[in-house]
Amino acid sequence: MTSLALGQALARLHRDAAGLDAGLPEAFGELPGIGELFADDAELVEATARLADAMSELPRGQDRWGVVHGDFELDSMAWEEGGPIAYDFDEAALSWYAADIASAVRDLTDHTGLPATEHRARFDVFLDGYRSVSPYDDQDLGRLPLFAGLHAAASLVRITRALGEPARQEPEWLPELRDALTDMARAHRRLAIDIGRNVGRGIRWRCSTAAATTVEALLERSPRPASPPLPEPPGSWGEWRRSW
Repeated sequence: MTSLALGQALARLHRDAAGLDAGLPEAFGELPGIGELFADDAELVEATARLADAMSELPRGQDRWGVVHGDFELDSMAWEEGGPIAYDFDEAALSWYAADIASAVRDLTDHTGLPATEHRARFDVFLDGYRSVSPYDDQDLGRLPLFAGLHAAASLVRITRALGEPARQEPEWLPELRDALTDMARAHRRLAIDIGRNVGRGIRWRCSTAAATTVEALLERSPRPASPPLPEPPGSWGEWRRSW
């Protein structure tokens, strides 16, 4: 029930915010910073350029583009009797609805950006919930890896900028947080590269009704080990995540 309700809630958010922008920025505005921050990382710069080129070709019709939450996961929810209520709109932007879905289901996907085998049932239920309110077709589904790679690249820029240079004196808890963010940045870099290198090499992001099957088959020809999972957060968030 949780996955179904979350899918429905995200679809209602997209539907009800349609036509509003309130001066919001476009998503993935961090991507130009890759070249400056990682000038010596040619592999990452090339992969990100491929992702950005693919993104530039995506359609922006009103049925696919509008206001998105940007961080629609369980620690941004309040759960009431009527279902989940979203808050924490710090990352709200104008973007593709499918990109918001890719972000929302990232805990259910693997290193390819596609649903992990062990989470496929919950992923399908989430999509059933979304589709009961708003459309999400096979073309959108086929773009899951692309949006996963774009999110990874954008997150890598944000984390790198947030880390900055260590201060001479830091609170005792800060080095541990810095180490966790550094590990997360490495995982984002690997995901952006793994997905970016496949753009334009056999994967058609604007694909047909066989999109998801085709993309998954192509990526599985050269599988890579998944990044180690982050530890479960304490309290109700961890309990909610496990209930997906």
